Amino acid sequence: MNASRTGRATTAVLISILALAALLRFLSLGSGLPHVVGVDEGFEVHRALRLGAGEIDLERDAKGGFFYLLFVGYGLYFVWLLVTGKVASPTEFAQAFTADLTPFWMIGRALHALLGLLTVYWVYRLGRRMYGERTGLLGAAIVGVSLLHVARSHYIGVDVPMVLLVVVVLELAHRWSDPREPERPWLLGAVFGFAVMTKIVAVAMVLPIALANWLRWRDRPLLERLASRRLLTAYAVGAVVFVIGNPGFLFNLGNFFGEAFAALFGVGVEADSPGGSPAAAPNLWLYYLEVLNGDLGFALLALALAGVALALARRRPADLLLLATVAVFYLLLAGARTSHLFYPRYALPLLPPLALLAARLLDRVVERLPVRPGARGPILAITAALMLVPLAVDAWSWVAREGRPDSRVVAREWFELHAEPGSTVFLIGNPLIDTAPNLSLPLRNTDDNLDALIESTRASEPSKARVLEWRKASAPGTAFDLRTVRHYEPNHSLEHYIEEDVDYLVIDEHHFDQDRLRRDRKHSTEVLESRAALAEACRTDARAELAWTIDPASEGISGPAIEVFRIRERKIAIDVVTGVTR
Repeated sequence: MNASRTGRATTAVLISILALAALLRFLSLGSGLPHVVGVDEGFEVHRALRLGAGEIDLERDAKGGFFYLLFVGYGLYFVWLLVTGKVASPTEFAQAFTADLTPFWMIGRALHALLGLLTVYWVYRLGRRMYGERTGLLGAAIVGVSLLHVARSHYIGVDVPMVLLVVVVLELAHRWSDPREPERPWLLGAVFGFAVMTKIVAVAMVLPIALANWLRWRDRPLLERLASRRLLTAYAVGAVVFVIGNPGFLFNLGNFFGEAFAALFGVGVEADSPGGSPAAAPNLWLYYLEVLNGDLGFALLALALAGVALALARRRPADLLLLATVAVFYLLLAGARTSHLFYPRYALPLLPPLALLAARLLDRVVERLPVRPGARGPILAITAALMLVPLAVDAWSWVAREGRPDSRVVAREWFELHAEPGSTVFLIGNPLIDTAPNLSLPLRNTDDNLDALIESTRASEPSKARVLEWRKASAPGTAFDLRTVRHYEPNHSLEHYIEEDVDYLVIDEHHFDQDRLRRDRKHSTEVLESRAALAEACRTDARAELAWTIDPASEGISGPAIEVFRIRERKIAIDVVTGVTR
C-alpha cells in the first residue's frame, strides 16, 4: 500500500515537472515571426528544404543532424498542403515558404521544443537509474526550469538536440558499465554517431563510453578494458552513422582538421573571425562558470560543484561517468583557443550531469538529517523549491516577454506608418535576408535593389537567386532603399551617409552598444570605433534628429533598444561651397 502510494506521488510529481517544462518551452514559440528569427535558425531550416529539393549540403560539416527531423516534418506538411489543395507542386511549396515562413518556423520550433522536453524526461530517467527516484525528479526539475535550456529550446538549432542525445548516450553507457546488463554496442554506437552528427563537440562522449567499457571489464586484461571488441564495434557504428549523415566531412577533411587544430591550439585563431582581429577572448575557464552561475544561481551551482567533490570521493560507476562527462566537455570548451567561438549555449552539455550531481548531494544531505523519516521528503521538497522557484520565475518572465511584440517588429511598423516609401535607410546586416537579426530591422528592400542582388547571385548561387525572385514577388510591406554593412564590417561616417542621400540611420543596441560589443569580444577595434563614432555623431550633430526610439526594458518587450535618426539636411557643405541647389 505504501509502495503504491509512493509510486502515485512520484508519477504526480514527474507529470507536474514535465507540464511546467512543456509550458516554458511551448509558450511563445511564435515570438517575432515572421519578421524576427533566431540568428542560427535558418541554417537547419534551409538545409532541410534543400534536402527536399534533392540538394545535399556538403559544406556545413561540424553540425546539423536536426535538419533530418525537420525534413520529415516538412515532408508531412507538404503532403497535407497537397491533399488539402493549398499547393499543387514542390515549386508552389517553395513559393509558400518565401511568401510566409511562419508555418515552417513553427514546425521547426515545435519539434525543437519537444526535444527540449524529452531532455527533461531523460534526465529523470538517468537520475533514477543512477541514484534513485528523488535524484531523478530533482535533476529533471533543475533542467526543466533552467533559463538557458528553456531559451535555447525555443529556437531551432543543434545544441538542444545534441544535449538530448548526450543524455541518452550517458544512460546507455551506464547500462554498459554494469556487467549484469546486456551489451548493446550497435545501439550505443548509433546514438553516439547521431550526437556527433548533430554537433561535432559531442565527440567528447568517446571518453565516457570508453570509461563504461573499462568499468564493465575491470577484472579483465588491460587490453580488453581499454579496447574490447564490442567497444570498437560501438565506435565503428558511430563513425559510419556520422559519415552517412554528414558526407561533407569526407570532402572537407583538410578544412575540418585545420579549424579544429586552430580552435584547440590557437594556431590561426585570428583568421577564423570574418571581422579581422577581434578583441582578446575572455578567460573561458571563468566564462563558462559565469554562464552556469547566471543560469543556476550561486547556491545551486555551489551545490553542483560540491556534488562533483562528493562524486570524486565515492567514485562509483555513476559518479565516474558523470564526472567524465563534466570534465571532458569543460576541458574542451574552456580550453579552446578561439577568438570568437564562445557562447552561453555552449555550456548546455554541462547542465544535465551537474544537475544530477547537485540533486544527488541534496538528497544525500537530507537523508542524513536527524529527523524522522517521514519529514525528509517535505524538507527536500521545501529546500528544492527555495532554489528552483526563483529560476522558474525568471524563465516564466522571459517566456512572457518573448510572447510580446519584438522591438524590431514595432520599429518596422513605425517605418511603414511614418517614413516615405522608398526612403533610404542605413542598417547593419545582410541585404539578402530581410528578417532580423540578419538585418538590424526587418525592412523590405526595393525592387531595384532586389534585382541587383538577384543578378549578383544568379551565376554562383542560382537557387538563392530563385528564392529572391519569389520573395520579391510575394513579400509584404512597404519597400525601402536599404544601405547596409555586415555586422563584422566597419561602418562609414555620418558625413558619408549624408553625402549618399541617406534619409534614416538605425542605431540599435545589438550593433552599437559599446559595453555589449566589448563584452562579446567578437569585433575588431576598427568596427568598435566606427560604431561609436557614428552613434555619437547621430546624437550630437545638428544635421541628424532623433525621429523615434524604443526602450524594450521599459516597455516589457523583447529585442534591442533602437534609435531612428532622420537626416535633416543633405550635402549642405557641398551646396554652400558650389552654390548648386540640389
